[in-house]
Amino acid sequence: MRKLAFQDELRGLQNRRYFDAALNSSLNDRNEVHEGALLLMSIYDLQGINQRLGFDAADEILTMAALILKECAGTMDGTVVARLSGGDFAVMLENISQVEADQLADALCLEMMRLHTTGMLDTEQVCHVGFAMYHSGMTYSEILSRSDNALQLARTQGVNSWAVYAAHEETESSLPGRREWQGIVREAIEYENIVLHAQPVVSTGDRETLLRRETLSR
Repeated sequence: MRKLAFQDELRGLQNRRYFDAALNSSLNDRNEVHEGALLLMSIYDLQGINQRLGFDAADEILTMAALILKECAGTMDGTVVARLSGGDFAVMLENISQVEADQLADALCLEMMRLHTTGMLDTEQVCHVGFAMYHSGMTYSEILSRSDNALQLARTQGVNSWAVYAAHEETESSLPGRREWQGIVREAIEYENIVLHAQPVVSTGDRETLLRRETLSR
């Protein structure tokens, strides 16, 4: 039951529930100081892979990605390798320096190219990696947001790129991370800060007849 609750059985990795518990435990341990790096890896355009190659091929790609992650990071002490959802993976690395984390991110992006060179993936655009350093006392949402911002930065830097969160580069205009956006959306729903707009849909051959209305939320 524990295995079913905390493991992604198909990939052989921990799941999101286990990862969340492990990261929170590391950040909130009052008896010991913990520090390390939180690394996020995202397979590029998983939906497109499903459409082009089929679900079975996509499953094989995810399984190989999990294997590469375990090969690159899974042997280190205090490491949790997890699949969060879809093509998104996370690695929590305790007692690792930024130089070591840099080397791991670089090696991971290089190793992930095996998905293309072995013919499993039909494009050189395989993945992106972002990570941030953390220490005890930080909040779960803070470190996850930093890592997610680094991942978004990696996506703007080109094919199979990686990036690290740098506090001195953060400005007031920085885009919120995924976790922050979730909070923004939940708050908008809770306080009903949503406006609906309806637009008519008509046929190009008969613009006078209303077929339906499409409702957009803003």
